[in-house]
Amino acid sequence: MTVSDSFHVNAAASNVNAVNGSIIQHPYLTIQVLKEKKPIYIRPGMTKQKVDQLLGKPIEIEYPGFRGYAYGNSTSTIHVTVGYLNGKVASIYTSGYEISLNGQFKFGTPWKNVLTKLGPPSQVKENTYDYVFQLINGKLRRIYGTAIQEGKGKTDVYTLRFYISESGNVRGISVVQAA
Repeated sequence: MTVSDSFHVNAAASNVNAVNGSIIQHPYLTIQVLKEKKPIYIRPGMTKQKVDQLLGKPIEIEYPGFRGYAYGNSTSTIHVTVGYLNGKVASIYTSGYEISLNGQFKFGTPWKNVLTKLGPPSQVKENTYDYVFQLINGKLRRIYGTAIQEGKGKTDVYTLRFYISESGNVRGISVVQAA
């Protein structure tokens, strides 16, 4: 699958192999960053060295329950926080005008546009909408209900989360390994 195929696959299931080596190359788990007007793609499974090469030197950050790296600075429109597991991307949180889900949905996109394109989310919490996937035989499958609970902590489960503002627009996107 190429980036140009981005959202021409079914949100619930894809027959296209989503794994290339250890990198998950599925459009629903690909964060696009515009750096100097050039698209850069950050995906689960990429090495820290590769992300540093693409986004520059990060600042190490730590919050309760999370330790990772922040890319961008106070004068930048790029705000990406990445968590690593065994030296590979396990979580990506983004906000800002230069960030999108594979070039499709970005800061300020109306939630109804996302919903129209991706369909109903796997689960909904206050102002967050999750699309949960499990990697099965190299293919990404959408999961719901008890399958999400059973997948907690598993390294083959990924959550695409949209954070929605009070006005109904996307204010952030995250991709997290393990629901």
